[in-house]
Amino acid sequence: MILASSFLLRKRLFCFIKEVAVKLFINDLTVMDFSFLDAESGLIGDSLIVDIILEGDLNAESMVMDFSHAKKSIKHEIDKLADHVLIVPEQNSHIIVSHAGTTTEVAMLRKNGETQCFISGPQESFWLVQTDNINSRCLESQIEKHLLACLPQGVKDITITLRPESINGDSYHYSHGLKKHRGNCQRIAHGYRSAIRIFVDGERSHMWEQKWATRWNNAYLLSREDVVTVTTLSPRAVAYWHKGLTCSSWRSSQGYFEIMLCSEVVDILPCDTTVESLALFIRQSIEHGLPAAKIEVHAFEGVGKGAIA
Repeated sequence: MILASSFLLRKRLFCFIKEVAVKLFINDLTVMDFSFLDAESGLIGDSLIVDIILEGDLNAESMVMDFSHAKKSIKHEIDKLADHVLIVPEQNSHIIVSHAGTTTEVAMLRKNGETQCFISGPQESFWLVQTDNINSRCLESQIEKHLLACLPQGVKDITITLRPESINGDSYHYSHGLKKHRGNCQRIAHGYRSAIRIFVDGERSHMWEQKWATRWNNAYLLSREDVVTVTTLSPRAVAYWHKGLTCSSWRSSQGYFEIMLCSEVVDILPCDTTVESLALFIRQSIEHGLPAAKIEVHAFEGVGKGAIA
């Protein structure tokens, strides 16, 4: 009798547990590295850490969702949607979006009608968001809607939190593209929020860190070899051109890309804009003024990775 009662109690408890929604959390799931358009500041590179909470019923394995599957599948969806893309607030009155076949073209105009930037490329290199202003809450909501449609039926709700890295020191937001890259870095307008560490004779130099963070904040970094004349661009780009714009374009494995930006936000460099080349460029630039000093530069590319020169 006692054994039977104990069995029934355990059975009821198990049924109760299965009926109660449980939350599963994964912190630091991935990092979104992207650029977005802002009507005031123009093209801005950014990096945001992704945390998630899944809420749902327990499945036959007494799980909301297997951790390994959740990490892999959700990261894949977020990367496909939002990583190494240009995020465009399509409802902003200063932005014009057009499509030609599989190519997307985006122009952002100043209040006086003058072109602030023009960017074109394969449609997968853009994320068009139905809003007039890009912010974290807007992106969180869009990602939640996208993921909920992809997850198992037992997952009833998902909460996405996008947060910037906590950086002790200076950082900068920059955008670029790497035409020689075989992956998504070839996309002409993506970016990062990056920390920088500079050491002079073994001592950290906040003065030099601040100088470089100021120079490259909200900048577009462009290799000199990738600067082109407007006559080489598409007729659509030419229609938006004015003499205050710097132009670049390339064809790579994903397709054809074009960009025109106000020259004051473009830093034209004598090297590629890989993080390795950027670290070396910073070091050599400082060494030019301090030839007797030992310079070491830690240049980050987004969160938790970078190059030392």
